[in-house]
Amino acid sequence: MHTSVQEYSVQFEQQLKRKNFSTPKNYLDFLQNYIGLLRSNRKTIIEMVKRYENGLVKLENASNDVEVLQADLEIKEKEVNIKKGDVE
Repeated sequence: MHTSVQEYSVQFEQQLKRKNFSTPKNYLDFLQNYIGLLRSNRKTIIEMVKRYENGLVKLENASNDVEVLQADLEIKEKEVNIKKGDVE
């Protein structure tokens, strides 16, 4: 089948002065598989980026919460030291 396409391409060129190119089916399959793999990998990478960004946001929120808790801790430590002095 593929050799007949090449023969007809030669005849087509001789008669109509135009070239005809044929691409092997396995190459087209390779391209389709590559496109599918590329889409899949892009989707995976986009999901990983979203997870990473969400993790960074949570870390930033946790850092802010820790700062607030440390400020509260300092205030409470002062109160405890004052009460400890009163008790002694």
